[in-house]
Amino acid sequence: MFLNNYNRKIFIKSSDDLGMVEISTMVNVKYYTVTPDSFYTFGSRFNRKDEIESLVHQNFRLKIANEKWINLTDKLKSSIFDRGEGERWRYQAKLSIPIKDYIQTDTEIEMIHEYSFKCRIENIFQMNQLRFPCKNYSVSIVISEKDENYFPVVASCSSYNVYSLKSYESEQFKGEIYYTIKLPEWVLPGSGYFLTFQKRD
Repeated sequence: MFLNNYNRKIFIKSSDDLGMVEISTMVNVKYYTVTPDSFYTFGSRFNRKDEIESLVHQNFRLKIANEKWINLTDKLKSSIFDRGEGERWRYQAKLSIPIKDYIQTDTEIEMIHEYSFKCRIENIFQMNQLRFPCKNYSVSIVISEKDENYFPVVASCSSYNVYSLKSYESEQFKGEIYYTIKLPEWVLPGSGYFLTFQKRD
């Protein structure tokens, strides 16, 4: 199981709700081969119940073997799992995707998933790591406006790989409004990025 392409685009802007920002994300994944048991999973975690209740899935589409796009947005089922009081990320979103009717073993598939939610800026912490080897991995992050009290920190992470060690070093960016991370070709599972905001001194 391996991926041809994994691309994530993240847009962060102020929300109408006081003290909250809106985070919109588009994930585009292209699989060389895929089975229902190794397909895309979604399990974002949240600190607060109002944050996870704001989660909206706007678009979910599949393209099977370069055929027409199949829109499954209306067939998604989203649920909330409460991990218990005292947990750092108490609430976890789980997404049920009806893909078994569409996927056959060793089939090339492209997927697009778009979703958004509202979150307190001090609670933003995203970390995405690959489950499978990937040929092309990239992340772009756009922040519509700077916050006077917080600044973003974005960093790449990579699993140890003796073949790419000399040509790749982790990157870290602070305080900008636009970020792009592109990892070298054929990164290993565990490679990815993280995003958070730090309070200014």
